Parts: sequence; structure tokens; C-alpha cells
Amino acid sequence: MTLYMKRYLVVGAGGRLGRSFIEVLCKNNIDCVTDLRLLYVDYTGTILEEQKVLCAAANISVEWMVVDITRREILYTVLEDVDVVIHLEEVVDYEGQVTAEKMWRVNVQAVSNLLEVCCQKNVRHLVYTSSVRAIGPNSNREPMHFGNEKTHYEIDHVTEYGYTKYKAEKLVLSASGRRLQNSKHFHTCSLRLPTIYGGLDDPIILQVIYRHHKSKVIFTPCDPNHAQVHMRIENAAWAHVLAAKAIQENPYFLRGCVYYVGDNTPNMSYDQLAARFLESSGFELSYRKGKIPFWLFYCGVILLYYVTILINMFGRIFGKTVKEPVSPTYLKTACVPFTFSHKKFSKRFYYQPLLSWKESFLLTQMEVESIYNQLMEEESNEK
Repeated sequence: MTLYMKRYLVVGAGGRLGRSFIEVLCKNNIDCVTDLRLLYVDYTGTILEEQKVLCAAANISVEWMVVDITRREILYTVLEDVDVVIHLEEVVDYEGQVTAEKMWRVNVQAVSNLLEVCCQKNVRHLVYTSSVRAIGPNSNREPMHFGNEKTHYEIDHVTEYGYTKYKAEKLVLSASGRRLQNSKHFHTCSLRLPTIYGGLDDPIILQVIYRHHKSKVIFTPCDPNHAQVHMRIENAAWAHVLAAKAIQENPYFLRGCVYYVGDNTPNMSYDQLAARFLESSGFELSYRKGKIPFWLFYCGVILLYYVTILINMFGRIFGKTVKEPVSPTYLKTACVPFTFSHKKFSKRFYYQPLLSWKESFLLTQMEVESIYNQLMEEESNEK
């Protein structure tokens, strides 16, 4: 008897979410995946070894391909005999180091090319990782309280990242239902993720620790009511595992839609969340003092931000630089209430978080303590 071979193509399999997706899938292979084709632009030996062990334990055949997904001609090879595409690849800019041209090329043009070639190679299913930043917060800092997929919100992007995710999401949804070369139909859906946390390489947690480890005081420009949605990385990966299976089983009901995704992490600002994880290491949170209007504080941050950049331009000549303060963009996106419900996704995909809030908290607390202790050890050795 010949068994059906099911192949997933994972784009961005070596990134943070990609690595978590592979681990969660291998430990929870609910779709009986037999073959994985893993794409990433820059694989390292450590990642390859980790994924090799995971796939071997799950009895899943695996093929790694180091490719630049912005090259359209490569896609004809990598999409051969693929059942489901999981698109996790993106460029995120935390510190203003990525050009708008590169972000557009990876986050939008590469997605457009992928959708076109999927239709030509008769790939029937695609799950796309979007972001809440595709919607907001907008430049006017308008709040959203427990919104959903039908909530009207005035879109005016603050960041290039949010703009590119919005454009790519539109491409993905408009491609759903398109007729393939074999006369069947293309089914796509988009998962709109909040900020994800977790792992020893969490860039935002790392930034918080490096900025404040000496004083152990996390200064936040946000107010206590500036709550936003966050989720543990394994839960985000689990949502993709469920979506990949469900869109094959019930495509006409699930396709062509965007879904907010979250877990049971309490809504709060990221600084508040980081402070809770670091509390056991002696960190505390400090709010903006006095009754300084936000617009005045914002103007001060802009001035300080660009003065610091100017100082560092000359400081690099002498090998001395200063830390850049909180960016104006961060203030506009993080310091505003922006929460939503993920009931639609939970109901349609039978989603329950893989990790509870208690499990997520304890695991993340262990990780941040490890990061902090390693930093202290490195600084001690340098003295």
C-alpha cells in the first residue's frame, strides 16, 4: 500500500518564529506531515543540527535550502510538489537599520512572487504570517479596545514595517480563490500576530536588559493604561500548525480571511511585561514623572534621539558612542492602548494555547534570568 506523502514548505524556517514552528510541529504532528522543505537566507550549523534532531525524532524527512526568496526563478524549484506553504519570512526593523527598499523587496515583492509561482506550480494552500502592525496604532495614536476583524480603524502607518505587512496581507487575501494551472483553486489565510516574546534571542527583551541592567530600573514612557496584546512564541507557532491543517480540511470556509491571534498573556505594555519577567532579577519599573503632556515629552525624545545620532557619528571616529534613547517611532506604536480579541480564530480553528500564561511566565522568567546572568558574567570577565 502506498502512503500519501505530505510536504510542507516553510519559508523563513531559520528565523525565530520559524525555528519555533519546526519544534512545535515535530512534537505535535497533527497533520501527519512526512516531508519538510525548509527555506532560509542564512542557515547556521547550530540551527541545522537542532532541526535535524527534531525531524529525526518525528520521523519527518527534511530538506534545507539556503535561498534568497526575492529571486523569483528560485521559487519554481522550491515549490515543486508542495502541499502547504507556511510563510514566516519577514524583515523587522527594531533600530532603524533596514532600508525601506530592502523591507519592501522582502516583505512585499517576495510575497507577490511566491503567490504567482504557487498558482503556476499548483500549490493549493498557503498560511501567511501578518502582524497587528499592518493595522495600527496609527500616527494619531488612536486607541483600539478589544477590537476584532470587523472593527473599523483609520489606517495611517507609522512604520515602514507596518506598511509592508499591510500591503503583503492584501496580496495574500486577494490571491485566495484564484484558479490554478490544474483548474483547482488556491486557498490562503493570514494570521495577524501581536508582538511575540520568548526565547534566548528575543530582541526586545535583550534590548531592555542591555539598556537597564546597570541601574535595574526600566524607565517606560508609556502610561499604565497603555495595554497591548503579546503572546508566547510557541503559541504563535502552534496557531500556524493548526491553520496549516485546517485550511486543507475546510478551505472554502477558512480561506480569504485575516485572523487576529493571541493567547492568555495579560494585556499590558511591553515594558510592563518585561518588568514582570525581570522582577526576580531585581529590576523595577519607573513611569514618566509629573504631568508632562505626551506631545511635549515626544518632542523632547525626538530632539534627544537625533542629537544622540549626531554625537555617535563623530564618536565612532574616536571609538566611543552613547546608547540611543527610546525612538520616536516606539513612542507612537507602543504608548497607546491597542487590544483585540482572537475569538474568531479560536472558534474556527479550535485553537487553545499550547502553553498557559503560568507556563509562559515561568519559562520566560527562566530565559531572561539566563540572559541577565550571562551578561553579568561577560562584563565581570572584561574587568
